[in-house]
Amino acid sequence: MKNYLYVFAITAMITACKQNKEAATNHELVTTDTVVPVDVDTVAPVDTEVTTTDVAETRAAFDASAALSFINAYVADKGKLQGLGDIENWITGSPYVTESYKVAISKEIKGIVERSEAMPKADIVFGTPHYPKEGFEVESTDEKSGNVVLKGKNRKDYKLVMMLDYVNGKWLVDGCGNVNIAEPQKK
Repeated sequence: MKNYLYVFAITAMITACKQNKEAATNHELVTTDTVVPVDVDTVAPVDTEVTTTDVAETRAAFDASAALSFINAYVADKGKLQGLGDIENWITGSPYVTESYKVAISKEIKGIVERSEAMPKADIVFGTPHYPKEGFEVESTDEKSGNVVLKGKNRKDYKLVMMLDYVNGKWLVDGCGNVNIAEPQKK
């Protein structure tokens, strides 16, 4: 009886294939209710397990060191930078910032030049004319938003919000001062 069913199933498959082949040449659609048995020993196994992982699990642990490295290097070099061109070159050459931030800074500087401002009153990175010359330290971080709040080393009342983004396996600066920082987040 099993052999009879097996022969019947194979005959049904062949007939269905011939019908579909003929229909394909005639541009017709033929449907069949024939169930085709599958030899599980010749079919590769399919991983049917669906897993979901939290985005934070796929990233490296939130790390504010790029923010500190960027801003403290900027503070150290600030006196050497002569004009907006030097500032733009310094920022776009920094390994601690995203391409998005580099583009945003370049657009900001272009706008300043187009308005014929020799040097803006507020520093383009800090968003204010004054900054702690001793550098910064981390006050708080928020991995969910990517925000880092820095405070001046000797001016604890001076706060600077920076935004980090996870790019190519690294946490990088994507916003600082008035650039790429939402208004309510600015301190």
